[in-house]
Amino acid sequence: MCGVHLRDSDGHDSQIAAELVVGADGAHSTVADLVGAQRYRTAHHATGSVFSYWSNTGIDGFEWYFRPGVSVGAIPTNGGLTCIFASVPQSRFHDEIRRDTAAGHQRVLRECNPGLATIVEAASRVERYRGFAGQAGFFRQSSGPGWALIGDAGYFKDPITAHGMTDALIDAELLALAAAAGTERALADYQRARDARATSLFDVTDSIASFDWDLAKVQRLHRSLSDEMKREAVEVNQFH
Repeated sequence: MCGVHLRDSDGHDSQIAAELVVGADGAHSTVADLVGAQRYRTAHHATGSVFSYWSNTGIDGFEWYFRPGVSVGAIPTNGGLTCIFASVPQSRFHDEIRRDTAAGHQRVLRECNPGLATIVEAASRVERYRGFAGQAGFFRQSSGPGWALIGDAGYFKDPITAHGMTDALIDAELLALAAAAGTERALADYQRARDARATSLFDVTDSIASFDWDLAKVQRLHRSLSDEMKREAVEVNQFH
């Protein structure tokens, strides 16, 4: 029988039968651990990031800025708020930003783009700062008898290219098609299709996350990233 065995906070056990158990529980997936899903490829680099949300920024489009060793950006979100982030190599995050998140965020903004730092100083922060110390990306076995993984649970890449939600949505559609077919072969094909789509995106993201570039090189890397995203969009349209 496929399904899950649950234990609640009071210690009560229960079982739920299911034809397919899907782990959509992130890079530290409990489902992946329980089924013994192994990583078979790991990235070489990881970035640390700190971000929060501001109102009254006057920013109405996406903005990304790069300087050797740092990257910052602004992402308009719902409710008129703007997510403003700062990313650095993982070692710098541990050595500098973790000690004082607010000061570290502003210092990196000022280093990378003083204009964006000035906007943040004049705007109103509406949430606490959130930090991500970094984790190397990976591909993990993502299907087996009665189970499958989607999103960061099965495939995680550094968030510096801000593509994780797109990955998760595409995975969900590919897995839905495989689940509808209802065979282990279809689930295995889901993982192979995922890897074929994602490997080049994974590689270029790892290169950007290395911070081992000058401005000319990071421009080339982002052109490659754009080309891969266009190719991905064409492939996704062929699902239907």
